[in-house]
This record gives sequence, structure tokens and C-alpha cells, in this order.
Amino acid sequence: MKLVVVLLGLAGVGACQSRQENLVQQGNVLIEKIEAFQHENSILPQTLEDIGIERQDESGPLYYLRKSDTNYIVWFGNELGESTIWDSGTKEWR
Repeated sequence: MKLVVVLLGLAGVGACQSRQENLVQQGNVLIEKIEAFQHENSILPQTLEDIGIERQDESGPLYYLRKSDTNYIVWFGNELGESTIWDSGTKEWR
């Protein structure tokens, strides 16, 4: 019985990793669009709509925040209260 629980737990971990990997890949595409906009316009977009991404609501899964004229973050939620964040200052997901 314990073996089944462990295997189910590991399957859940794999599913979370796959979801996170998928969102990081989607985030990298979004970051490329943001960087291209900045390169072409010499300014960061105010919102995702500036780069052609229409949002009907705030359901995500990816979010963008312009922190200053030169810095921004992109993030997505993992578990309740946990996020994975791209910081343009460090050029890293954390």
C-alpha cells in the first residue's frame, strides 16, 4: 500500500514539473516578445496588450509587470502563495 502512495506522489511531482517547464517555455516566448518590443521602441511595454496579447481577465497563466523604464518581471503561480519569477535585471527564472 505504501508503494502505491509513493508512486502516486511521484507522478504528481512529475506533473508539476511538466507544468512548470511548459510555463517557463511559454514565459521565454513572452520575454522574447517583450525584449523585441523594447528593442524596436526603446521602451518597455506598459501592458501585454502593447505587444498584441489581449487579456479578457486576470486569469493568467503568465503575468507581466513593468517595474521601471528598464526593468520588468514575468511570473506564474505554482502552489498557493508560490510563484516562479523571471527578473529582467538578473535574466534568470527563480
